[in-house]
Amino acid sequence: MSEYKPNTKIKHPNSEYSIVTIPRTGSHYLQDRIEQHTGVYVKKYHSLQNNKMITVIRDPIDFLSSYVAMDALYYKRGSLDHFFSSPERYCFSDWFSDNDMEIVDNFDIIVKYESLINSPFETVTKIAEKMSIKVIEDRYKNNVVDQPYRNHVVTSKNIEGYDKIRQIVEQQDLTRTYEIYNKFLAKAI
Repeated sequence: MSEYKPNTKIKHPNSEYSIVTIPRTGSHYLQDRIEQHTGVYVKKYHSLQNNKMITVIRDPIDFLSSYVAMDALYYKRGSLDHFFSSPERYCFSDWFSDNDMEIVDNFDIIVKYESLINSPFETVTKIAEKMSIKVIEDRYKNNVVDQPYRNHVVTSKNIEGYDKIRQIVEQQDLTRTYEIYNKFLAKAI
């Protein structure tokens, strides 16, 4: 039996909050920024949790295009062909169910993707304030990198086929997805 060795990278884990997002909305980046600026590690998930949840919202065309491109990069076995043959199923598969119009009420902190990318320190400062924790460091060293072993890529815009994927996503009826997105947007910090 091996001896337990705690992860020394995690300075102050926080169980009161979690980061809960759909894929391709910047959760790795947000987690890294919060930890570096506050010293607090917040776990991230792609499913609802039973604590106070922080989420990042991103324009549906952007996150769907990014997700399909990343999926095609790591799961080459026909995922791109499958998308091209039935993009409507890919765009709506399991992202939102019928009761998701009310899901916004489950989140304590909602962050706009553009705010996180364009004003990251200011955004994390607002998040820290809402979490009642202090910002202890204003410098940031970007630790978010491609992680093929975890099927993660920092940006999908450089992936072959991204532009074609985006064109097809833009042609889909995303009315319901934008209704949910706009509801989140109205409550974003």
